[in-house]
Amino acid sequence: MTVFYLILLCWPFLQNFCLEISVEQFLKKYPSPPYQDVLIQNNTIIHGTDLCDSRFELLKPILNLYDKPFKLLDLGAAQGYFSFRVAYDYPHSCCIMIDANTTTYYKYARHGNMLYDLCLLNSELTNIVYLNKIITISDLSFLHQHEHFDIILAFLVIHLMYDQS
Repeated sequence: MTVFYLILLCWPFLQNFCLEISVEQFLKKYPSPPYQDVLIQNNTIIHGTDLCDSRFELLKPILNLYDKPFKLLDLGAAQGYFSFRVAYDYPHSCCIMIDANTTTYYKYARHGNMLYDLCLLNSELTNIVYLNKIITISDLSFLHQHEHFDIILAFLVIHLMYDQS
């Protein structure tokens, strides 16, 4: 788990050394409709199949209750729509997104690669962290003991997980 924290701490610095990707390259690389809306530089460039905008409107009253910076954990972040929206709309927040290509809860998804590329395309955000990892129940237990999150999003994830430890 030390690697987990090392990645979290180093992500802002690692972003500066990553290869760039353009929006055009992104669209060619991921031509099929995504699960979530794709947000780049605070603009929706592709609408997904998940009605993200209306769901985010339901989340905003909860986010607005925080009059101080808050930390959000987005498990199974997919295309990161909710974390990116939070990061743009609440710049003092910290959003940690977790997803991977080979998850037990999505068949044939490339969410890990896509989310990584979206982080590059939203590189002006300094309050996002991406962890490319298949999260397990053991990982959740570890996080519960060692970390605090004010808000946890787990849309279509927890009930599809199994313990791999």
